Amino acid sequence: MLPPPESSVYYMDELNKYYPGVVFGNSCAIMNPAYVKIAKSVTINHVSSIAAIIEYAGMTYTPYIEIGEGCQIGAFANIASCNKIIIGKNVLTASYVQITDHNHGYKDITKPIMHQPIESQGPIEIGDGSWIGFGSHILSGVTIGKNVVIGANSVVSRDIPDFSVAVGSPAKVVRQYDGNKKAWCKPGIMRQCIDGLR
Repeated sequence: MLPPPESSVYYMDELNKYYPGVVFGNSCAIMNPAYVKIAKSVTINHVSSIAAIIEYAGMTYTPYIEIGEGCQIGAFANIASCNKIIIGKNVLTASYVQITDHNHGYKDITKPIMHQPIESQGPIEIGDGSWIGFGSHILSGVTIGKNVVIGANSVVSRDIPDFSVAVGSPAKVVRQYDGNKKAWCKPGIMRQCIDGLR
């Protein structure tokens, strides 16, 4: 099998050819698949797009996107990179999740924002076994740990530690697993803990 060309957009028939073992829903697309690695046993649900951006507004970039084995990406997802996005194994995302490691520059007031280069604050990494809730946005420079829950419609602009529940805009940790107490606790000095997985 030949590798995909460096600059291209692939749709259903081509995606099935170049990503064997990956299940794609209807109307999915990958831009510049040479920069996108997807493990077998991954499901990308309907109308999702994955974009590796190699050129924008006269600037060139070296993106990399990796989706680990067992992941399930919800419908209408948007994953876009000009830097690096690593999604670990067995990560689950709900519908309408956006994961993007860049934003539009706006410093030049003589140009429309859409004609200015994009800027990244750093790569994104999502740890194994995490769950990203409906409509959440993961912003550049963020590391989400292992087995993390991100609540629906959250905006994640800072790192979230392993075994945490984070919600809101910006997302804040509201529960974290305490290995010593073997319980889920509220953050803070006087930690309130609950038994088991409630």
